[in-house]
Amino acid sequence: MMPKESIIFEDQQILVLTNPPGLATQAPREFDSLEARVREYLLQTSPEATNSDRPPYLGIPHRLDRCASGIIVFAKTRKAAQRLSRQFEAREVGKVYLADVVGHVEPASGEWRDYMRKIPDQPQGEVVAEEHPEGKLAVLQFEVQANSESASRLK
Repeated sequence: MMPKESIIFEDQQILVLTNPPGLATQAPREFDSLEARVREYLLQTSPEATNSDRPPYLGIPHRLDRCASGIIVFAKTRKAAQRLSRQFEAREVGKVYLADVVGHVEPASGEWRDYMRKIPDQPQGEVVAEEHPEGKLAVLQFEVQANSESASRLK
């Protein structure tokens, strides 16, 4: 079940909450995911769900990588899902990622490029060689926010 303290905002249209690190936004039914927890929450708290044979609507206009924690928005209606999806597609929604890493990072800003692929039958991916037929380019631009000899915070 989803902890109540993870909910940041909820109304009739959307549900905004924090996603803990290590939990996939979406996954096949046999794996735990934020989507499964939110569906269960909506089934338990939605008056429409208790009086209907149909489960409550849940739209997922964006995802977070499984290793990342952060804020995620779910749509509770089709109309909200369409509007949110358009906003994400048009890049009208700003996203900021912070990462705490071990070690001193130099230079102060840059770009990391890797090729990634989804691991078959697993809810995760892996870095592969550029020549790998399933590899897709993943680009990360970063800026060091804080640096010490043993740790750095990147944005």
